[in-house]
Amino acid sequence: MSNYRERAFRLFQEATKPNEELYTNVESFTIISDDCWSYGPYVDFRVKFSTPFIGIRIEPPCYLELLKDIQGYVESPLTFINYSKYNHVNSWREKDRLDFPIARLKNGIELLFVHESNEDIGREKWQRRLTRINWNNLFIKFRESSWGFDPQYLIEFDQLEYEYKICFTMEERPAFDWAISAPDYFQKISSGGNIYEPTKKHFDVKNWIKKSYGSNPSAYKIKQSKHNDLNE
Repeated sequence: MSNYRERAFRLFQEATKPNEELYTNVESFTIISDDCWSYGPYVDFRVKFSTPFIGIRIEPPCYLELLKDIQGYVESPLTFINYSKYNHVNSWREKDRLDFPIARLKNGIELLFVHESNEDIGREKWQRRLTRINWNNLFIKFRESSWGFDPQYLIEFDQLEYEYKICFTMEERPAFDWAISAPDYFQKISSGGNIYEPTKKHFDVKNWIKKSYGSNPSAYKIKQSKHNDLNE
């Protein structure tokens, strides 16, 4: 495992350690996410992971297909495979000498268990957390990607009928109220740091989870000052 992955893995393990105990009475919520961002709100609320999408990465085509029938896909058999169907994923694993497990659901939906060391652990966590899903309280999180991200993906995401959904983007996307510009989030993806914390400067995640201001994501966006605090 590369130094980059080791550092990211240690940060992830440290941040998620408390989550096997329930500390508050917040309504159970399930985050469907395409990367490791989803662990953050559970840490903040000190609640169990009520989603199997923890420590998992999903490439945009698979993720958008998954969102068309989440329940049907997650309840389908989980099959582990040796190689990804995405060339850039295989190149990434080879270049950084990574051996994280890769699995598929029905119709080839691919899950990258980027924080797990073997298939048995990945399968056990997936199945255990699957039983905690609250289908009546879903939150959908998407993001742009630097690896062949087609702008059409944003249009497809817009067409999906979920009441609570957001997407972190590299720049402003005024055409979509669910798009949240968070360039420092993408910087953390590149450096291997905590990708959740930077997003809280741009989006009021806790109140979104609590549905404090309704379903319009714009109500939870945090206005940024003209001063660039990244240079402080």
